[in-house]
Amino acid sequence: MSKIGDQEPAAETGSPEGAGDKPDDVVTHSERAIWLYDGLCGFCNWSVRFLLAHERAPSSVFVAIQSRLGRKLADQHGIDPDTPSSFLFIDRGRAFEKSDGVIALSHHLRWPWRALKCLRIIPKGWRDRLYDVVARNRFRILGRKTVCELPPPQVRTRFIIPE
Repeated sequence: MSKIGDQEPAAETGSPEGAGDKPDDVVTHSERAIWLYDGLCGFCNWSVRFLLAHERAPSSVFVAIQSRLGRKLADQHGIDPDTPSSFLFIDRGRAFEKSDGVIALSHHLRWPWRALKCLRIIPKGWRDRLYDVVARNRFRILGRKTVCELPPPQVRTRFIIPE
């Protein structure tokens, strides 16, 4: 995969089809779920690739927390963009973090991965504790990158990426 430098860009491009001309329009576009992820985290990048490979339909767009829009979304939802402790999944205007984000995201997956929504029967406190263990160890699991990866050309329009 190509790489994007970690410098702050002057503007962002890559709005998904039908989301409008400006990246901020993606935030209010009700037909697209938004996945805010840590673009420097190997585990997070693997997770994004997993969704792309197993989704039922192309219904999500992806925003790296290191981007201008990503930092704005993180701040709006109480996530520190410099040391994120959770990804954020925004679906139909509702924001989900930690294990609730995993459950919300599972609705976009094909079977058998869609069954992850059954995690809802486990008390939220337990689910979030397990999520926190994985989040704290995510760099040990699949490493840390020095720059955000540029997505493959066939899905690039689904990523809000710096110019």
